[in-house]
Amino acid sequence: MTKNPPSNEAPGTKSIPTWDRDELRFVLEAAATRSLNRAATHLGVSNATIGTRIAQLEDRLGYRIFDRSPRGVFLTSRGEAIVAAARNAYVALEKLEFTAANIEVPNVSHVRLSITDGIATFWIAPKVGAFHAEHAEIVLECSIGEEPADPFLAQTDLSIRMRAPDTEEFVVRPLGHLHLIPYASKDYLARHGTPRDMRELAQHPVVDHTSYRNAQGPWYTWDNAARLSGPTALRTNIGAMTVTAVEHGAGIGLLPSYVSLISDRLVPIDLNFHMRSDLILCYLRDVGDAVGKRAVANWLQDVFDPTVYPCFRAEFVHPRDFGRAGVPAPRRP
Repeated sequence: MTKNPPSNEAPGTKSIPTWDRDELRFVLEAAATRSLNRAATHLGVSNATIGTRIAQLEDRLGYRIFDRSPRGVFLTSRGEAIVAAARNAYVALEKLEFTAANIEVPNVSHVRLSITDGIATFWIAPKVGAFHAEHAEIVLECSIGEEPADPFLAQTDLSIRMRAPDTEEFVVRPLGHLHLIPYASKDYLARHGTPRDMRELAQHPVVDHTSYRNAQGPWYTWDNAARLSGPTALRTNIGAMTVTAVEHGAGIGLLPSYVSLISDRLVPIDLNFHMRSDLILCYLRDVGDAVGKRAVANWLQDVFDPTVYPCFRAEFVHPRDFGRAGVPAPRRP
């Protein structure tokens, strides 16, 4: 690392160069993921870009923010102080942008929601019309990604995530739980038969989502089954593509149980395998109190209400029992 030239200033008074917004985002995301590669993926930039920019920043500062190792990147003691200050800077920027936007357009509220594509396409989108009819003054702007954006790091107001952030700057509201089980189409099962256990699953092509390979814990069992199966029909990082491919007979896939409420072509398969994930709504504490954001947050609470939709309850309710729970089964248009 290139050292800064000697300075005549007293210790602690050295002039610190101005940071731009990208550098804040790069440092915060690298600190959150402990990986430059994952940070680059989440922020939609190249590995070289984020690595070079952070290295250049460290060079200007004259000290390291991160220690690098084969296991990832880890904050130095100085880096921990930098990240704490950077988070505060992002909160201030969010407040500034929110104030400016509302001054410019006082009668319209733009609410930015970050969410995964499968839930956005199959669960949120069909309900937007009813929300807009009640709240015509709110423009809902959805940012879709394999992993929802962190409100600290992206221009988003509300984020539906699988795990809660580890900072008190967020308001965290539990929405419900996502239950995933194996599915296939009626046509596929009629042609190829229904596997009775995980061993028989290995004789069928699998429609695979890349997040199953990146995660840990309960995903491991399914990941192993997918790796041991016959030819993989499809591997994608798009949830909507996963659902559509399974629905049209490409093979067997692990899908959220709510798909039974949107398509009568999908059949859950009893393989004694079930995975549960939390659904959490989070937003920055101060900027989350605006009228528009509060209206969207309350609407999302209703959209995922487990007392109305048993697919989001803490306990697993098999799709065949949805009707018994008094829930209608709407069909996708």
